[in-house]
Amino acid sequence: MKQLNAMVLSAMLTLSSLSASAFDNKQQGGSVIGAVVGGVVGHSFGNKGIGNALATVVGAVAGSMIGSSIGSSLDNMDRMAIRDAQVSALNSQPGTVVPWYGSQYGSNSGSRGEFRVLRSGHHRNYPQEICKTYRSEIYSGNRKEIRTSTSCQRTNGGWYETNSNDVEYNNY
Repeated sequence: MKQLNAMVLSAMLTLSSLSASAFDNKQQGGSVIGAVVGGVVGHSFGNKGIGNALATVVGAVAGSMIGSSIGSSLDNMDRMAIRDAQVSALNSQPGTVVPWYGSQYGSNSGSRGEFRVLRSGHHRNYPQEICKTYRSEIYSGNRKEIRTSTSCQRTNGGWYETNSNDVEYNNY
């Protein structure tokens, strides 16, 4: 456990010491963040001693490769397009499809996608919060990523991800 804490602390210090321009290279930034996350995950799966160290290293290498791949395919303009489309979809009725194109925000990556609101309801513990389950599709390069998520809107207007089991859905 001390090794894990030391590794996480070291990674946090390293990341915080990098200037903002270090993350202008999205592939490097994704690689660094992926390595840290992969190392922490790998560390949690290994046994004590050599097995733990090996799992940490394998996790860091795998995380670095995955983070680099994801980071290289989406740039900041793509992320802005995704964010705006997601918010627009969450403020729409079920069945609404909100497409996004990174090129409309100045991206040259060719990334695009859409959000589709599937159903809505309210949080079981906080009935004043409106919740929506949506499907996101991202097309970037030759990759396609499809996910289903559920978000609820706090009374201050902000959205947060939640488990769909925490939601009572409206019957239409």
